[in-house]
Order: sequence, then C-alpha cells, then structure tokens
Amino acid sequence: MEILRKWLSLPCILVALGTTSVAGANPDAPVLRVPAGTLVDADLSRYPAVMMPGVPLSGQKRPGGAKGWQRITPKIQESLAATAIAQGIKKRMDGKSVGYAVTIMTASGVKTTATGGFARKSPPDSNQRAMAVTDRITTASVSKPITAAAMLRVMASKGISLDESASKYLPADWTLGSNFKAITIRELLSHTSGIRSGNGCNISFDGLKKCVADGITPANKVYKYANENYALMRIILPRIYGSQPKTEEDYAKQYEVIVNRMVLNSAGIPYATCKAPASSPALSYESVKDNGDDTGAYFAGNYDWDNLKPGIDWGDMTLRCGSQGWNLSADELARFMHTLSFTEKILPQSTVDQMRSENLGLFWRNFGEGLEGWGHGGWHPARWNNGEINTWVFTFNNGITVGVVINSRYNGNYATDIAEAVREVMK
Repeated sequence: MEILRKWLSLPCILVALGTTSVAGANPDAPVLRVPAGTLVDADLSRYPAVMMPGVPLSGQKRPGGAKGWQRITPKIQESLAATAIAQGIKKRMDGKSVGYAVTIMTASGVKTTATGGFARKSPPDSNQRAMAVTDRITTASVSKPITAAAMLRVMASKGISLDESASKYLPADWTLGSNFKAITIRELLSHTSGIRSGNGCNISFDGLKKCVADGITPANKVYKYANENYALMRIILPRIYGSQPKTEEDYAKQYEVIVNRMVLNSAGIPYATCKAPASSPALSYESVKDNGDDTGAYFAGNYDWDNLKPGIDWGDMTLRCGSQGWNLSADELARFMHTLSFTEKILPQSTVDQMRSENLGLFWRNFGEGLEGWGHGGWHPARWNNGEINTWVFTFNNGITVGVVINSRYNGNYATDIAEAVREVMK
C-alpha cells in the first residue's frame, strides 16, 4: 500500500482531489490553496511557479481549462493498485521459472499483467520469444472449475438437481457396477463419489467405462481428489444438454462445444479447444539436470534454466478433456474467473457461492492476515511429458483475481509470492 500512498500524494492528484497545499522550490513562495470543487483556470495560472517548479512555461492553456481533468475515483485507485500488484509479482517471480504470465483483474475489471522469461527458449528450441499473457497452453486441472461451471449452468437450464444420480446420464450400454447408481452429480463435482483411480480406471473413454463397471465401496464416499470425477462430465454433460452422441469422438466434440457456448463465450473468450495451438505454441520445459524429485525438496539442478531439454507442447487432449486439457492463456483464465466471480454472465452469484461452500470446482485458501479466497490450481509434472506446467486461477477476498501460467518448475511457491504482492498493496 506504500507505493499507492506515494502515488496518491503527487501534487497533481492531490489538487484534483480537493483542498491541498503545494509548496514550490522556493520556501518563501505563496502557497496555493484550492478549495474542493473550485479548480478553475484562474487558480491554475495564479502561481505557475508554485504549481510546476522548474518547468518552462509556454503560456498556453489546455483547451477547456481544467474541466477535462479526471478526479481520483475508485476505478483510478484500482488501476494504480493493480499496477503496483503487477510490479510486486514481477519482483517476486522473475528468474524462478523458464517463463511465466500473470493477468491481474480488479473487481471492476481493471486489468494489468506481469510476465517474465520465455514461452520458447533457444537453445534448445527455435523461434525464441518471451512469455505473453496471450499464450495458450494446457491449463491442467484449472479445467475443472470451467467444467463445473458448464455443468451447473446446463443443469439449471434443464431443472436438474445436483442430487440426481449420475448414472442416469451415462451411455445405456455401459455396465453399472456395485453402488454406482448411488453416486450423485454433486458427489462427482465435490470429489466425494467414492471413485478410485487405477486398475484400468482412468480418464479415457474406455477407462471411464471401466470406472463405472468397477462400482464403488460406500465407505469410500468421502473426499478424495480424482480426475475421473471430472472426466465423466465429458460424457454426462452432452447427455444432460440434450445431445445424442454415439462415439467417443462425438462425446468429446459435444462437450467442447457446450463448454465454449455456456462458459467461455459468456466470458468473452474466443473459441478454445483441448489441444495445443498449431503454430509455434508456448512450450513446457525441464532442466537437463532435473533429478525428477516432485516432493518439493530443493535441488539446484532442477532450476537450471540455461540447460534445458527440448520443450514440449501437450498435444491433443480432446479425448481426455474435462478434468484437464483446456488450452487457455493467463489472460483468458483471469477473464473466466473474474466473470464467474463478479458478474452473472455464467452463473448467478448464489450458485457461485455454492461452488465455493461445497468445493464444486473451487477451493478455499487462507493466506493469513485476512487475505483469503477461492480458486483452483493445475499441475502436470515433467515426468509425464518432459516438461512441467503450473497454472492457477484465484479470486482474493479483496476483489483481486489472477490467472497464472508457468511453463516449468517454479523455484518457490508462486501462490504465496502472488498473495504477498497483493497483500503489500491492498492491506
């Protein structure tokens, strides 16, 4: 907040705000006092040396005098704060990854950005360029709140309860295993369905069919994060919407179209897909010296950005989308989360509150000193594809929303770094 205070103490801003005293370089010079609301041409020309010490004067006046001056408003203050937050984020995040992009939005929609590093780095790759907030890349599990929002909107439009059995919207030729009929859509969205990954149960079409056939143990109907819960939305959502897909490809395409229509389009996001951009996409990276340890233990070689394996994109995840896979930019992630949090273009705020309170695609996090909020993170470790990705969407309780993309390991805790930058300005 200290940065903001300094900006707000500038003489021109103070004058625009109202009654203020401005001293020039000459301590004996008369002090101009401007009563609030009476900033007029005569006042501006009365003591020019006091108003602008050391500035050569041309004798010209701005056409229209002071009438065109914009006084300090909450939106201007938000803009100044957002800029300060972006600077704080950049200060904390520079050098900690191969590349990062962060878009910051205030409650009223003021936007700033912070970027650093490379979307593509040479060596080892061609077409080196800086990371940008417009670079689309896989968002990993940040796909989940997008899927949840689409499910909730379509269900509301059809008058379907969250406590409806999920099995009702599965293909008729799928075998329902023991107790699967007892799983509700609410339980899929909140990871309390009892589904457990493994033994052929995974996020592919055939893998999901196996999950359903395996059934569940009722004692397992407690919180357990599982990608299969959200991958099943790729099958369920089109059937709730009213489509009649026949093949694995039909389900995936219908899911993609519905999410664009019901969520992304409502947030002003151009048509998105679950595959990497065709031309020179941003890449994910891993250090040649990386020891493969994902426990969080520090190892210097993991963060050697001068010696990188060739970067990778994440290919086409269309047939595995839902729990992961959407390719979006930091800018688009922030726009989605801001639209969800501060408008009713996607869902009524009462439904968004329900998402927050029941962990329906959004999770609460407390950063201390009164700073908290809701969002979702995403991560694919390098061992999956020789390049790591970290993503995050989050809305803090002071109105700041962030969309984050990091295309490698991050040397530290990016959520904490961003929260500290927000707290520094907004506390």
